[in-house]
Amino acid sequence: MVYYLSESADGIERYAETESGVFGVPLESYKRQMQYAEPGKVHPSALADNASVREQGYWVKPETMPGKYLWANGDKAIPDVLPGFVVSPRFKELVERFEPSVHQFVPIDIYKERNGEPVATYYWFIVGQRIDSVDRGQTTFAWKAPAHDPSAGYWTRRIRNTETRKYEEIPDAQLVFSNNKVADRHIWHDPHLLTFGNGLCSDAFAEALLSSGMTGVAATPRDSI
Repeated sequence: MVYYLSESADGIERYAETESGVFGVPLESYKRQMQYAEPGKVHPSALADNASVREQGYWVKPETMPGKYLWANGDKAIPDVLPGFVVSPRFKELVERFEPSVHQFVPIDIYKERNGEPVATYYWFIVGQRIDSVDRGQTTFAWKAPAHDPSAGYWTRRIRNTETRKYEEIPDAQLVFSNNKVADRHIWHDPHLLTFGNGLCSDAFAEALLSSGMTGVAATPRDSI
């Protein structure tokens, strides 16, 4: 089984009414300021204007990442994973136990008041490896790729109806991952999926995460063979 990492729904609902989040930089522009650590090694598809630098499976330049995060929930406990996949030292330690030196953790200070002192140091979690992990024989999603660069293709459950010329969902489309492709790796980004930006993970990592009692994070199972 392969798992999709995400912020937990209960955590998002619980804190959605607050002003928690990155501060100290213009919110509308901070994502555009992020830069890759080694842009010469980045696939062209990850350089597109709509590509989130943090979610492509490449390390980033730490100095281009925001360094302040406001926790505007008073004395409520700060969860291990905050929106934006800003993670606690506990989460960092677990990842590095499984895959040391593979993934990147960029420090970000947590504040309870904009003009106060930081109360904790968390980390931007940057998945540091890319795996084409979908089983092409079992998956019933459609494959879309530009003729000039098949490596930039992606899987989608939506196809264009040639009669109505409208896009429709493929009935009962199944996305199936390949255990052989994943092999002994534990956390990765699949460059051919437009979702799952926070990363995918192995059975072993998901089990360790879910049994750890960490808060603010979920691991959702996906089919694999």
